Amino acid sequence: LVNGIFRHVNDSGTTTPNNLASLKTSLAIPNKHGHTVTKCNLPVVDTSLSPCPFLVLQIMEWIDGTTMSEAGSTLSISSVAESGSYLGTLCHALDTLPTKYQEGAKRYHIWDGRNTSDLKKFTQYLKEEDRGLVLDVISTFEREIVTSGDSKEFRQGVLQGDFNDANIIMSSKSDDGDGPNRVCGVIDFGDTTYSWRVLDISIAMTYAMLNPYAQSTKHSLSSAAAMLRGFHHVYPLTPIEIKHLRLLICCRLCTSVTLGAYSLRQNPNNEYLLLHAKPAWDALRLLWGSGSSPDDTFTTNLQSCIVKLFAAAIDCEKCGIDKHGVINCADICIPDPGIVDLLQ
Repeated sequence: LVNGIFRHVNDSGTTTPNNLASLKTSLAIPNKHGHTVTKCNLPVVDTSLSPCPFLVLQIMEWIDGTTMSEAGSTLSISSVAESGSYLGTLCHALDTLPTKYQEGAKRYHIWDGRNTSDLKKFTQYLKEEDRGLVLDVISTFEREIVTSGDSKEFRQGVLQGDFNDANIIMSSKSDDGDGPNRVCGVIDFGDTTYSWRVLDISIAMTYAMLNPYAQSTKHSLSSAAAMLRGFHHVYPLTPIEIKHLRLLICCRLCTSVTLGAYSLRQNPNNEYLLLHAKPAWDALRLLWGSGSSPDDTFTTNLQSCIVKLFAAAIDCEKCGIDKHGVINCADICIPDPGIVDLLQ
């Protein structure tokens, strides 16, 4: 399935707006027998976690560049917006996948946002003071998206499913040697499923809140809005999809912190899980309101402002692109609540 998706994406010939970059992802390299998958014996770190006597190995082509996560404080909001455009272009390519691959992607996956309700059985691994927040999001998801019937209006397709800064590849410089670094590829389709198309952008917005730009500048909401602006410019969302963006982002954050807590219980020494837990909880509380303030009016106003920010992000009249292909995000570049704006 994944190899078929890779071939289709690379052969699609589709380019981002202004031909900034053509779609590119890793292709599997055949072994000497012409097979793209090899079964072999390799040493493992812990045999208790890898009990199989053999491993399945696949060698992938190298995509030249660095991951967005390595950009650090040099990552700009315009690059985040460009990555949104890249994802939108990718979604157009995924919409034209042959039927056999679309059918192959119809599988159950706990990380698929459609299955948010299934997180309930994992909430036992959360701290008691955090459990109520996650259960509140799940309850709202069931009421406003599932029971209401709104989910039936969501478009469906094969998702990339994990568009985060560790999977976005950026070139070392722009083609003309000027302007910011460019998005030049995407890797890791391990979470691919056939699901609601809006989940691809809500997942991307979730991780945009956690990327180096968002964390170093404390502009996590602006980072999410920039991702949305770039995506919507290429792949316009429907009103019903826009309506539920904030909730779907919260659902992804709940999935991350809940399954992360479960995995940490299974492997308490996994420092990677601890490293990513706090930013995710901070983003969840910021979006959902819990823990931001005991004043309900503040929470209500903040949520209203977030909705307005996302609405501004999809305002096509403000989505200008300069000669370098940089998407204008000046109007949505604002600090997170609680950050002092010296120019206010």
